[in-house]
Formats: sequence, structure tokens, C-alpha cells
Amino acid sequence: MLNITTFSAYPKNPLITKLFIELGWVDQLGSGVLNVNKFISEYAEDNNATPQFIEDIIFKTVLPILLNEEIDRVKEETVGVNEETVGLNEETVGVNEETVGVNKEVIVKIIESSIDGINASTQEKLAFVLNAILQNEGKRIPAYTKATKLGGERTMERYMQQLRDANLIVFKGESSKTGGYFLTDMAKAKITEY
Repeated sequence: MLNITTFSAYPKNPLITKLFIELGWVDQLGSGVLNVNKFISEYAEDNNATPQFIEDIIFKTVLPILLNEEIDRVKEETVGVNEETVGLNEETVGVNEETVGVNKEVIVKIIESSIDGINASTQEKLAFVLNAILQNEGKRIPAYTKATKLGGERTMERYMQQLRDANLIVFKGESSKTGGYFLTDMAKAKITEY
């Protein structure tokens, strides 16, 4: 078993390692082992849990992670995004009608009137994203990806680009690390109009 304090990375297959390095898929040798140790407390049942790296003919990794039900519970509690508090649910496409006064039909009409040539499924997803921004402006792609659960960050980037191209949202801020997404004045006017 590998000891993380005395661990020294070396490639078991230098040809594959060289290929991965040339493709830019490797930050540094052994960074996976170091990162697993660094972040295991986020997913482990016990904060003092340690992963096991067993080096033999086949390299094995044993991770003491939470069960799926516990992960779902932790996500709801720690991420702070759940259907009741944020209003992200399928019936209202993420709009909490009591606090915002905007319903699903209004958001869908805004998408329909602003973006041509998209199917109903994409329309619903864009409405879901637009509403997430309406509910919580100023966040970046990772936050909206977690809130909407519509896929990965690349998928969210595509949705954001469609909404930006339609002049419904705008990114404000000095850089991608400090800025966030906001509704445009045009989007706010359409909400008032409908």
C-alpha cells in the first residue's frame, strides 16, 4: 500500500504517460493521488478517513465515500439549492411564483420570442436556466450548473451563450472569476410586459 507521505510518482507505462503529457491531460505525475487525499474529506463518511492506494500488478484505489442516499442528502443541505427554497422545479421551471410573480408561461414566452429555431426541449432548458439567473443573479456557470442540474459546465456554457446571443443575459465583472450573469434590461422589460 502506498504511503502518501513517502509517495513518489513514476509512470508504469512511459509511452502512455508521454502521450497524455503531449495531449495536455497531465498536470504533474502523481497529482491524482495527491488530489484524492486532498479532497476525500468532502465525500467521506468520516473526516479523518483516508483513501487506500494498493500498488500491485493492478493498481487499486479504495475510497471511503458516502452512500448515494447520503450524498444526495449532503448536496441538498450543503449546496443550498433545493426545490423548496429556490423554486427550481419542473412545474414552474424554477420560478417561485409567490416571491417573484413570474410563472413558467412567461419565461417560456420570453424564450420563444427571443430565440428562433429551437425545439421544445431546448426551450424548456433555456427557460430553466433563465429562471435560475432571475432567482439568483450574479453567479457564475458552476453555480448555475449545480442549481439546474442540466448537465455539465460545458452544457451550461452553451445555454448561457444562447441566452447572451438573444440579449437576455449579460456577464458583468472584471474577469470570469469575479463576475457573474445578470438579466439584461430587455429581459426585465419582457418579464414586465408579459
